[in-house]
Amino acid sequence: ASRVAAQLPGEQPPSTHVLIVTGASGEPRFADAFFAQASAFRRAVIENGAVPDSAVIFLAEDPRRAPAVIAGRSVRENVIGALQTIARRARPGDNVLVLLIGHGSWQDGVSRFNLPGPDLTDKEWAELLRPLDRQVVAMVVAASASGEFVKSLSGRNRVVITATKSGFERNETVFAEHF
Repeated sequence: ASRVAAQLPGEQPPSTHVLIVTGASGEPRFADAFFAQASAFRRAVIENGAVPDSAVIFLAEDPRRAPAVIAGRSVRENVIGALQTIARRARPGDNVLVLLIGHGSWQDGVSRFNLPGPDLTDKEWAELLRPLDRQVVAMVVAASASGEFVKSLSGRNRVVITATKSGFERNETVFAEHF
């Protein structure tokens, strides 16, 4: 039975909440690509009616690129705050999609998504997602060396998609461009 078919009379269907984060670019061509990919994804989920604009939080390395749609800079504190906001808004059974576009790294068994300033590790992302254990969470890590995120983020009601199979794949990825 589908989720909608299993609803009780008068019960609201699940809502979807989206967090899009572009990380530290390192150079202008990556900054342009990350911004374009994130903007295209944001437009796609809003324009097809899948998610209302109010349910999408977009954090970017440079919010001045589109201040009307970018909620803030993609620094650690803002990412944490955005996930806390989503956790407060989301009802049990809602869907949460987190899309990370950028560079990643893996060293000594620790994966990182590179942000302007201090990065967030795979273990920290897992902790940040813990308050969303009553929601269905899809985490898309479109970054180099992202494969190791699967180990830390996998769990019940979770879908984890990465751009690489392991942390050893450190070349730039094109996954987000096609996602």
